[in-house]
Amino acid sequence: MFEITPPVADTIHKWANVLLVLGSVSALVGTIGIFWSGGMRDTFANQRVSANEAETAKAKAEAAKANAEAANANVETARARLEQERLKSQMAWRRVSDEQAQHPR
Repeated sequence: MFEITPPVADTIHKWANVLLVLGSVSALVGTIGIFWSGGMRDTFANQRVSANEAETAKAKAEAAKANAEAANANVETARARLEQERLKSQMAWRRVSDEQAQHPR
């Protein structure tokens, strides 16, 4: 094996301890950062979900309003057609068929 002197062994041991402490501190800081940023990400995700739910509710309300307006338009159209048919029936006696035109009385 390698022949090392006691001062070199002490130096290696000291630097290994320093690196071990730095690694432990880095792991601790990283763990704290993960938990903190995870909480922040969850908060932002909840805000996005709430905003999306609000937009969905608004869109559903607008769709319901549009459906109601379409139903009203359909009712008005049916009323207009009924009135048109009523007027046609009132005016029908005023029309002269081809046969009546060829054979006046």
